[in-house]
Amino acid sequence: MATFTSNNRKMYIATAGILAFGVGAYGLGRVYPPLGPSAGTIAPADRYVSAQVGENDVALGDTSIPELMQTDAFEVISKNKDFRALAADPGFAVIAGNAQLMQAVAADPKAFAEMARNPKALDSAMSAAQMLSAQAASRGPQAKADQVMAANPGAFKQFAANPGMFQIMAQHPGAFGVMAMDSKLLAAMTGDASMLAKIATSGDAFVKAMNNPKAYPALMKNAEAYTTLAQNKTALNAIASDAGVFAKMAASADMFKNLARDASAMPSMLAAMRAMSLNAEAFKASSRNIEALTAAARSADALTASSMQTAMAGRAMDAGAMRMAEAYPHVIAAMAVNPGMFAKAMNNPAALTVLAQDAQMLAKIAQSSNYMALAMNPAYQKALETGALQKAMVTGAFGTGMRGTE
Repeated sequence: MATFTSNNRKMYIATAGILAFGVGAYGLGRVYPPLGPSAGTIAPADRYVSAQVGENDVALGDTSIPELMQTDAFEVISKNKDFRALAADPGFAVIAGNAQLMQAVAADPKAFAEMARNPKALDSAMSAAQMLSAQAASRGPQAKADQVMAANPGAFKQFAANPGMFQIMAQHPGAFGVMAMDSKLLAAMTGDASMLAKIATSGDAFVKAMNNPKAYPALMKNAEAYTTLAQNKTALNAIASDAGVFAKMAASADMFKNLARDASAMPSMLAAMRAMSLNAEAFKASSRNIEALTAAARSADALTASSMQTAMAGRAMDAGAMRMAEAYPHVIAAMAVNPGMFAKAMNNPAALTVLAQDAQMLAKIAQSSNYMALAMNPAYQKALETGALQKAMVTGAFGTGMRGTE
């Protein structure tokens, strides 16, 4: 962890220097709060700072904000007071640019808030995640799939109850990750798989149908869901490149027809599908042995504890790391999938401030279908990287006040 902290501190110093010259890159164009004299002290975030955008503040050719303003998802999410407040915060871009971190925070915001407020707990959690990751590295793709399932045990137990369905999902995680953008979209696609299989004779045919659902009477009962997909070109192309999944779903229609009917289980199921899509190659490889994959999914609750015991065997582990591993095993499992990526954000002072103060708000945003649609849009990622989104929120570029408007 010391290495992580040192490296990230160096990165922070270098970034601050670049920022002074006005170069826009990831995490730049923002004002980071000072580390302060006391380790572990989280200073209040300086939000709602009025600023004027000059010609030197906007990168030439940056069309990300105009592109986002044309989407329904941004129209909805930009009016959400929580999103506006966080998007104007210097640490939001660091977190929001990391899809795996956003998913992990959504699953357990309390754990991340505690770690952000307690540097020792954070160090212990990262140490435990590193050990788990190192132990898993020697086991191949199945180990990473195991970690993802350990981070989402409830949903994967449900998937494992139907091995045939689970295998199709594991073979096509990218397509199901797109469907998981919205519960309505998932319900439409799993409920109409036979009809979609007829339309999706090719990726081009699928794109054509999604762009004009009114021309296809069978699509009209779910026209809103399909139109939403058509507006997200990245998501549309991702599923069109794997349109053959609908033929498999149609052949197993009975397996999928009830997938989206349990409203109480829906949030965790959508999160699990998104997690699979973020680790697509691991699940594709593991799907070749569906019996082992299903067995691991069924025992996901015990998976992290067992892996942690193996990882810590013969190593000195302090009491803090042990407590974190016991209290938040699913969070440790999520961090272990890519500990380096988590460390980059978790060692950023501005990001820690957001996590310490607003983890619950982050969780609500991450669970929003509109946010998920937005997160898959390349223009959104570009707006985060250049700082255009933060500037637009700070200056009220969307014609809404920064507080009190839904």
